[in-house]
Amino acid sequence: MVIEDRRASWPEEVIELDDAQSNIYLGMFQGAGREGVRLRLADSGHPLTETEIDESLRHFVDRGLAFEDEGRFVSVALEIDPYRRKLVDGREVATSR
Repeated sequence: MVIEDRRASWPEEVIELDDAQSNIYLGMFQGAGREGVRLRLADSGHPLTETEIDESLRHFVDRGLAFEDEGRFVSVALEIDPYRRKLVDGREVATSR
């Protein structure tokens, strides 16, 4: 997954996520808790330790790409408008504005 960050108060950048990070971030579109993230990763063949999951979740929050509310993590990137899909190196780009 690639996130194109074009928010006014943040530096513009394109953020490439690996498979495990992508899996975590996609889970946050539905407001995932730590256990939900762990199960999603295990089901997709990416079993991470609790420490690794916590570090990944904290990374997204610290970069302003997600927020935490009562143990649930929610991504702030907007899904791609299906009529304006954009591919970067063969991958769809989600835009965070």
